[in-house]
Amino acid sequence: MAQTKQIDTNLKPIVVFLSSLVAMGIFVVSTLFATSVCEKWYGLVIGFILMIVAIPVHCFGKKMKISYALSFIVNSVANGFSVSAYYIDQKELLNISDMFKACVFPVVLLFVVFLLVQLFPEIKKNICISAIVIGCIMLVTFVVLEIKRDGMLFSFSFFSTLLALFSVGVMGVTANNKRYVLSDISFGSFGAFIIITIVVLFVISDGELLEAFDVSGGDSGKKPKHKKNKQ
Repeated sequence: MAQTKQIDTNLKPIVVFLSSLVAMGIFVVSTLFATSVCEKWYGLVIGFILMIVAIPVHCFGKKMKISYALSFIVNSVANGFSVSAYYIDQKELLNISDMFKACVFPVVLLFVVFLLVQLFPEIKKNICISAIVIGCIMLVTFVVLEIKRDGMLFSFSFFSTLLALFSVGVMGVTANNKRYVLSDISFGSFGAFIIITIVVLFVISDGELLEAFDVSGGDSGKKPKHKKNKQ
């Protein structure tokens, strides 16, 4: 019995890694779908509704474990709908080839973290913290490249990396302990949705979201909206 538990514990990082790949795939597909059926910021509303639906599904996981996986899938779809509001607002056309290219860095980051956590479980926290720092540096890099080169590849790299960082956090929490891995994955998907949605709201509101919470301070006039027209 103890051996079975140990095997299950050792498999947790790969379960998180594989679920992250699933989340990335669903994210790409749902973003493409949402931009084709939504107008303006409506994807944000649909995404929020999906997240609300995922809450009781997650709670039901205490009785039926598969509900955790369903909650995670629903939130992954919700992420795509929220991000669709950004691309519709910025008038950026999505390209599935570039979208999958944008997922290369976060997938490589997740794979390296998974590999290192498997090899050196005793320093998993340091590994995950280092990965999160690297991920945050890349987030800033993608923002700069998006501004300078005005490309969908970099903006989607930003969102997919943001999604991956939550998986890194889940991997660090759930690896090599007695926590139920699907519950952590599901719970992490809520955090990913909230942060991604806040970022989208900030961008499409031209920073007025910060002003609403008195974070920006001072007299910050509304910046002219930067619209992008892709051919």
